[in-house]
Amino acid sequence: ADLKHLYDNVYIGGYGLRTERATYEWMEKTFDMQIIQVEETDPYLYHLDCSIFPVTPESTLVATEMFTKEEIAAIEQHTGIIDVSADDAYSGICNSVRLANVILNSSHIHELKAGTEDYKMEIAKNRKLEDIAVDLGFELAFFNLSEYHKSGALLSCMVMHLNRSSYGFTLL
Repeated sequence: ADLKHLYDNVYIGGYGLRTERATYEWMEKTFDMQIIQVEETDPYLYHLDCSIFPVTPESTLVATEMFTKEEIAAIEQHTGIIDVSADDAYSGICNSVRLANVILNSSHIHELKAGTEDYKMEIAKNRKLEDIAVDLGFELAFFNLSEYHKSGALLSCMVMHLNRSSYGFTLL
């Protein structure tokens, strides 16, 4: 959850709360990887999949306010950044999974009471993700994972990412 594949041997790795920087240095030497290291400091966004979601090699969702200008510049050298807010990150926008031409995300909107703050935040997250999906030529599917939310898990936390396979799928 703290290491995200961009393309080829290029990755983004989050360190601080759950992962040590030395891990990435070892991986770079041992596996000939290039890892853009970013510090995770928010205890609620405790894995990188809470604040970064590589959709394609060219486009990555990033909650930019969670990182330094230097870290953002390092990411921009390798992929285009689609900025998402910290509120969207807290709502789980980056905890998405790509499967071929579909972006999968968790939403429990139907369990929330209309007009509440939680409802408004969930609607905002869903609409933002819909706009991003349309702009990039993806379909979007939501899953209700409210039982898993009780333990803090969102969709990305529960699956093994196979982006390399999905990147091979040509978008129409």
